[in-house]
Amino acid sequence: MYNTIRALVESGKEFVIFDLETTGFNPKSYNKDGEPRVADVPIQISAIKCYLKVENGKITIREVGAFDRYINIHRPLPPEIVEITGITDEFLKEHGDIEEDVYRCWTDFLVNISFIAGYNSNFDISFVDYMAQRYGGEFEPRLNLDVMRMARHFIPKSDIPNHKLGTVAEFYGIDANFHNAMEDVKATKDLLEIFINKYVNEDSVYINNFINK
Repeated sequence: MYNTIRALVESGKEFVIFDLETTGFNPKSYNKDGEPRVADVPIQISAIKCYLKVENGKITIREVGAFDRYINIHRPLPPEIVEITGITDEFLKEHGDIEEDVYRCWTDFLVNISFIAGYNSNFDISFVDYMAQRYGGEFEPRLNLDVMRMARHFIPKSDIPNHKLGTVAEFYGIDANFHNAMEDVKATKDLLEIFINKYVNEDSVYINNFINK
């Protein structure tokens, strides 16, 4: 994790923080016994494109672009997903687009991006990868920063009930409308900025050399 963060800080490259809302927890079209099932799919993909900047001895995240699209999945949403996200069938019919169109726009947004960050990001990466496979592509970021792993590194279990995004954000005084993908992205950005500074400051010699360049 530390080497990944150091590479991101030193590269100066743009990266993407992203989050999804989905119909469930399993993007596969089969269960653990190999029997067919209806795959869970994304219904909202949100992201911000940003870069790191050093200002007054602190690393900040500067936003340069955003992506926020809903997907009309043409089937009823599970009631528990409606309750959690507030997204309804009617909303998706009015505001959602065809999945393939959203996927093509997503790939355009990611041009020249190799760093991806998210909260429990492997979950979201798996959904985007299965979506990509439906259209002959793949989604395998070269570098993946999981902000939940950072939270577990810095916050002991004894200090917090769990390491869910909402719980960790509350721990640091960050307020958001959680279970909306874009709001989750914004909270993840704020946490990532906190944790990057914590990681870098663990090596005082490195941060002094970097900031004094």
